[in-house]
Amino acid sequence: MTDFLIPMLFGWPMTILALSCVLAGILFSRWKLTLLGGIFFLPPTWYIGFYFSYAFILPLFLFACAYFVAKNKTLVASLLLVPVLALTAWLAFLVITQ
Repeated sequence: MTDFLIPMLFGWPMTILALSCVLAGILFSRWKLTLLGGIFFLPPTWYIGFYFSYAFILPLFLFACAYFVAKNKTLVASLLLVPVLALTAWLAFLVITQ
């Protein structure tokens, strides 16, 4: 059971789910959905943090996105999402090219 559960919790499925929640929260101006995406992004960040020490900052960007969505400043929230998407895309590129 744990052979299936741990990769689902710390791997790409949770990362994709978290980023999808954040994107949907920004697009539909739902701060709770954006906050949920930030919470979902905590386990993958904890795993990535073993390899990249600055990865622990990434959920703070997503929580700030939720704050700015609640204040109806979706442009700022979108800009705060860019570093998270950039690091995730870079990590996906590293995994694919190995």
